[in-house]
Amino acid sequence: IIPVLPGFVVFAYYYFVQSDRVVVPYKEKEEGGTSRHYMDVYGSSVRYERISSSFPVVEEEEEVLKPVVIFLTGGAWIIGYKMWGALMARALVPFGVLVCMPDYRNFPGVTVGEMVLDVDYATQWVLNNCREFGGDPKRVVLVGQSAGAHLGSCVVMRKALMELNPKTSSSSKTTAPKPSYHLSTTYKNTDLRGFIPISGPYNLVSLRGHLHNHGLDQNVLLAMFGNELELHSPYHLFQRCLESLDSVDTKKEERGEEEEEDGRRVQVPDGLLPPMCIIHGTDDKTAPCQGAIEFASTLREGGVNVTTRYYPGWSHTDPIIEAPMEGDHTLHRDVYNFVKFWTTRQYHSHPTIVTDSVVFDNHDNKKDDDDDDDSISIRQIEDMKEMALMVPFDEREKICGRLCPPFLVSIGRFFNPF
Repeated sequence: IIPVLPGFVVFAYYYFVQSDRVVVPYKEKEEGGTSRHYMDVYGSSVRYERISSSFPVVEEEEEVLKPVVIFLTGGAWIIGYKMWGALMARALVPFGVLVCMPDYRNFPGVTVGEMVLDVDYATQWVLNNCREFGGDPKRVVLVGQSAGAHLGSCVVMRKALMELNPKTSSSSKTTAPKPSYHLSTTYKNTDLRGFIPISGPYNLVSLRGHLHNHGLDQNVLLAMFGNELELHSPYHLFQRCLESLDSVDTKKEERGEEEEEDGRRVQVPDGLLPPMCIIHGTDDKTAPCQGAIEFASTLREGGVNVTTRYYPGWSHTDPIIEAPMEGDHTLHRDVYNFVKFWTTRQYHSHPTIVTDSVVFDNHDNKKDDDDDDDSISIRQIEDMKEMALMVPFDEREKICGRLCPPFLVSIGRFFNPF
């Protein structure tokens, strides 16, 4: 931290002085809220200003709702704090994105299971209330880094399990105990336009020894996870999703129903999980990149729409500290591009994969039944409006400049243990 201290001065100035940050409680005291149940909202007072020559002019009387990013910060489940993600907001807000950064309780105050509940509750709050700050509740993307990527992954996997087991997960009047993966919120994964986990640990069972060797004692880890690593391991939660689907297929076979051939016996249905982009640094010592590769492969085999970005030479902290400190906004550009394409209505009809600035269609070039070959539909016009209002991410903008001299960042990287 000491070598990049000049950058942290700029960071602190933005957080405490320069930003338009609004602090709001997402869980009131009468609901059990604490000092950690608050959220920073960035961008509510920033309209689509002309920060580049390509920025469109928006009529004053026209209400333009912004796409929304919920950013879950990291902190090893122990020192997480909403302030840590301020550089993400600093990069995205000027380009017309509303950024909501919820805090959540840490260990030893609570276990990981309760952190998952905090993140889930905060996500519901954003979906219910972001419009008051100029955000579009139909254009929300979940993003998480490190522990935040893990907690976000747990939330979407548990939502998927609830969808697959509606009878046991529904809030009925029965006195039967709820399953261990139950969440009390009412939104579904289809309410999220996408999910971007960054530098996350996904298979906690296999990582147990590695984390122990890197300073997180395995006894502390077990206590932190309530002695239930598999219950809070995204990889294992997805395996439970596949098992639930497999049991449904087995019942179909028993009834004599034919099984569809799609290359794999068990495939998750569309919409069960939001489209995902897994981002990881190849030199991550805390949560090795191989874990992200294996998780992405498992999701793909299960039929999930997954894209990956592996940043050569990046450590665990490069995405949030070293890279933006020296003016490298590769992560911010990728996040912005995925938000831009996921939050158009066209995406739901024709899911796309974004590679750099190019969009590739996953499906055959088929027109919707309601499209006319010789005319532009109302939906297409709305798509073009949404796309036009989000200009290309431009690292030449002043806000994307260096925060710290490169040689100091290099010194910080040299001593970085993560």
